[in-house]
Amino acid sequence: MKKPDGKVVLLGDMNVGKTSLLHRYMERRFQETVSTVGGAFYLKQWGPYNISIWDTAERWKLPRLG
Repeated sequence: MKKPDGKVVLLGDMNVGKTSLLHRYMERRFQETVSTVGGAFYLKQWGPYNISIWDTAERWKLPRLG
């Protein structure tokens, strides 16, 4: 049986900690200064779920996120 999928997109103003929050969740640690260029995609298995997480860049005009 296929696991259910979930999708999360992190949006917010520049330099508020979106990427730091994601690194804390994914790797259980904080990273000093990280600047997201373009965007980043992560996949996390959480219980019976597959969670797709998009970390957006500093710019509001991004290419479409599939």
